[in-house]
Amino acid sequence: MDSTTINIVHVNLDTVWHYTIGACALSAALLSIGFIIVIIGSALWQTVTDVQHRLRRSVNFPALFGHATRRALHLLVICGAAAAATFAQSSRTASVSSYLERGNNWAAKGEYQRAIEDYSLGLSFAPNFADLYYNRGVAHARAEELTEAEADFNHALKLAPRYTEAWSNRAAVRYLRGDYDGAISDNTRALELNPKLAEALHNRGMAHEAQGRLSAALADYEAALKRKSNIAEIWNSRGVLRFVQQDYAGALADQMQALKLNPRFARAWLDRGLARFRLGQAEAAQRDFAEALRLDPSLRATLEKQIK
Repeated sequence: MDSTTINIVHVNLDTVWHYTIGACALSAALLSIGFIIVIIGSALWQTVTDVQHRLRRSVNFPALFGHATRRALHLLVICGAAAAATFAQSSRTASVSSYLERGNNWAAKGEYQRAIEDYSLGLSFAPNFADLYYNRGVAHARAEELTEAEADFNHALKLAPRYTEAWSNRAAVRYLRGDYDGAISDNTRALELNPKLAEALHNRGMAHEAQGRLSAALADYEAALKRKSNIAEIWNSRGVLRFVQQDYAGALADQMQALKLNPRFARAWLDRGLARFRLGQAEAAQRDFAEALRLDPSLRATLEKQIK
C-alpha cells in the first residue's frame, strides 16, 4: 500500500457496550413482564368472553362487561406484546455493537477478512449504519481490495453525506486506483467539512504531486504539517517532493524527522538513503538502504530503479 492515510473509526465502544448491557437487562425484564401481561390479559379476555356467552344463553340480561372493560383488556394484551417487541429491538442493538466491536478488534490485529465478516454480520442487523460501511471499507482498503473499499465508502456517504473521514478515505482509495482528480475532489470536500484534517491535506498533496502540480502539492504538505506535525508520512512526502526539486538537504531533514517519529518506516529509510546518496554520503546511504530492505524486502526493486 502507498503512504496514503486510511483510518478506522472507533465508535465509543465502552458507551455502546454498557448501554447494551443495560438495555439487555431492561429488555429481559420487559420481556418477562410482557409475556406475563399477554398471558394474563389473554386469559382474562377469554374468561370475559365465556362468562358473557353463558349469561346470554341462560337469561335475557344486559352485558355484564361493558365495552370499556373489553378495551382495557385489549390494551393490556397490546402492551405486553410491545414489551416483548422492545426486547427484540434491544437484542438487535446488542448484536450490532458486538459485531462492530469484534470487527474493530480483528482489524487492529491485521485480520481484515475476519473484520469484514463481522462488519457484514452487523450490517445484516443494521443496513443503514454508516459506521459499519465505513469500517468495512477501511478493512477492504487495508486488504488492498480497493473496488470493494470504494463501494463501502460510497454507501457510508450516501447514508451520511457529512461523514468527513469517509470523504478523506474514499479519496485515499481513489488515489491508489489512479483516479487523481477524484481524490482531489474528495479531499477538498473533506476539508470543507473539517479544515483541520491534516490527512486530507496530505492525501490531496500526493494527488497534486502525481499530476505534476508540485507547487500545489508543497502547499498542501506544509499546511498539513502546520495542523499536525506528528505524522511521519507527511514529513516523508514533503521530503520526497524536495528530492524531486533537487533540494537534497531539505529532503534529508524531512526524512530524518519522519524516522524520528517512526523508526520502522521502511520507505523513509530508503528515501533518506537516496538523499544521502545524492549528497555524496555513500556509506551512510548504504546503511539506510540496508535498514530499508531489512524492514521491507519488497523495496529492492524501487531502490535498484532509483540508483541505477
